[in-house]
Amino acid sequence: MYDLGRSDEQTTLIELVHAFAEKELRPAARDAERACAMPVGLANALHALGVACPIPEAHGGQGVPDLVTYLMIAEEIAWGDPGIAYAALGAGHAALLIAQCGTPEQQRAWLQRFAAAEPAAGSVLLYEGFGRDPSELRTRAERAGPSWVITGEKAEVVNPAAPEVAVIVARLADTGVLAAFVAAGPLAGASVSRDDRALGRIGLGAAHTGGVKLAGVALPESALLAGGDPLALARAIAWVRLTLPAIALGCARAALEFARRYATERIAFGRPIASFQGVAFPLADQDMALDAARLELWETARAVERSDDTAQLERLTRSCVARAGEVALQATRESVQTLGGHGFITDYPVERWYRCAAALAAIDFDPTASVVTFVS
Repeated sequence: MYDLGRSDEQTTLIELVHAFAEKELRPAARDAERACAMPVGLANALHALGVACPIPEAHGGQGVPDLVTYLMIAEEIAWGDPGIAYAALGAGHAALLIAQCGTPEQQRAWLQRFAAAEPAAGSVLLYEGFGRDPSELRTRAERAGPSWVITGEKAEVVNPAAPEVAVIVARLADTGVLAAFVAAGPLAGASVSRDDRALGRIGLGAAHTGGVKLAGVALPESALLAGGDPLALARAIAWVRLTLPAIALGCARAALEFARRYATERIAFGRPIASFQGVAFPLADQDMALDAARLELWETARAVERSDDTAQLERLTRSCVARAGEVALQATRESVQTLGGHGFITDYPVERWYRCAAALAAIDFDPTASVVTFVS
């Protein structure tokens, strides 16, 4: 049986992150969206907590939590602001992939850059749009003498213009196996094909993302992480992808909490609108859907940590991402509707959470994905 209770260590950590999100992230969220960037001081303060970019203690970090704990942390950061969460956690995913898939030599060479007081700006070039699973990725890596040449196009890349450390996920041309490559940025042969900040993206404004075209990026043989271990990479990719539903659920939870509080304070026809079934019942339904999606996320995380079947990892991750995306969209929509006309003005944050939920769903949400049943 899965223990639904938090350990004492988890409780302490989540309370710490929640307090930081309430005190630091919430007040900065609107300005960060307007500036289309997370303030450097805020980014460094979040990094100092040791939660946004988990690094092994042996390489100067504060340790790497288990996946369930990491997703709990991601939800709390997103409760503060989904855009800031996507920016901070997305940049930290480069260190995460190196820590999980890199050889000891690669870890020593790269991870200390992320452990500094002002960490390196990381990017993971994974997504290719339209809800494609890793098995559908088209970016190719071909051998050219002592080098690898990578060609393709990526979407939703954090720090797309000039990452200091980039991890590229591509398919080996000769075997078709997925592999990851690490390199110092900016990458020669790479260019920003779409800048979401310049296009005025409707949600996740604090995260500078964009598309990156890889037109023959040449990397040395040593750039291949862990010699191309497919299972280690499949688990690491699942870890990265499951961060999205955690952020989506944090966004949905923030919206529902605000809507419930508003409904108890807003008086209409002589009583709080929360006393009307047409208001209370939809919010209760969304609360239950949110709890169910969170339990699926945690169970998926447990499956990722123990499974040695790459196809199962992909299938379970796809289902979890799809369900969380649907729940976040519906929960934030219901929250906006609870506020009526007030839900659509910037005086209230629910409109921002609604937009963020839509942007999150567009990153890795395949609306045709089937919902699967867990088999332990």
